[in-house]
Amino acid sequence: MQVSEIYRRGIVLAATPLALKSLRDNNIELDTQVSCVPISETLFERLWAGAFVRDLNNACGTSFDDHEQDFLPHGQLDVAIRLLDDRMVENADVEMMTFCENLRSLLQEAKSRGYPVLFVF
Repeated sequence: MQVSEIYRRGIVLAATPLALKSLRDNNIELDTQVSCVPISETLFERLWAGAFVRDLNNACGTSFDDHEQDFLPHGQLDVAIRLLDDRMVENADVEMMTFCENLRSLLQEAKSRGYPVLFVF
């Protein structure tokens, strides 16, 4: 299956080299070993309207867009973590804070593994 069939609106981290290859090939199975921070449609709209995606693209040199999927390279994880830290200070909203904390944890894990993360919007 294509990644977007399973992880529509989410940020995905491979748990193994084989899982990373599957993500890169855009051909995964339900049992592919990954971690995912899901994004509800409502939260995505808030992230989009609140310029999170734009700010992430500007800070990391990426071009994430609606109905797209692409990797955030390992070398840009620290930049994304700093952006999340800034957002966490600005937000008192429980849903947004939970998302930021979960994404920050996923990015830290990716950093320790030396892997990129896949944004599936």
